[in-house]
Amino acid sequence: MAYTHDAGQLPNDLKQRLLEVQRQARLQPARWPHDLPDQLFLAVVRGLPPQDVLRASLGPAPKGWGRGGAGSHDWAYINLRSAVDNNPHTYAVQWEAEIAAGAYREAASLLHLPSLAGVSVGVTYPHGKDAVPFIHTIGRDSGITAISEAAATNRIKNHLSGQKRFIDWRLAFVQGLQAAPVVTLRFRTPDEFASAREALPFVFGATTDYEGVLLKVVDDHGKLLRVASVANRTGVNAGSDPRSH
Repeated sequence: MAYTHDAGQLPNDLKQRLLEVQRQARLQPARWPHDLPDQLFLAVVRGLPPQDVLRASLGPAPKGWGRGGAGSHDWAYINLRSAVDNNPHTYAVQWEAEIAAGAYREAASLLHLPSLAGVSVGVTYPHGKDAVPFIHTIGRDSGITAISEAAATNRIKNHLSGQKRFIDWRLAFVQGLQAAPVVTLRFRTPDEFASAREALPFVFGATTDYEGVLLKVVDDHGKLLRVASVANRTGVNAGSDPRSH
């Protein structure tokens, strides 16, 4: 199917990734996708940490999950790599997939492409073990407006600067449609912050102001203890607080 679009409607970072995918498709047509939905999806996924992404593609919904037939692009399939076989690491990489799926759904709407009905998130652990895929539809309306990376950086710095409860903190971003912050807090005594979910407003303020957020709590040696996450464009919130199991 042929599509027309105006890439100028996309945020600049995603627009540049899409233009690069299209350039590569012209140079190496046998190795790169030709349909605009596939090109856009690849451009979105390239905003994730590349070491985490194993496979990503669009296709018809899994059996029993949707109406799309062969050749449709209404479902996202994203398989990511987790460095450790445990819940905190699983939730962290699943969040990345949710950011990508939500970003693609919104970008497809901006370019008048078929909507994304849902996503299947797979996680592969060391030694090839696979987690049970996390499959769900996406029921949220499009049109969420997230604050910029600069505004997010300033807000988070204002919230965390001068705090004495933790040793240090780090800020990074995953690029979806817009930047989604990842904050890592390092504690000597992590039980002081027993609930990562309850800490979200302390770190980020209103989480609805972002594309999504991910909070990681680590110990003095850098071991990941718990996470809490919000992916606003797909409506999925997750976490690994001990008391939630």
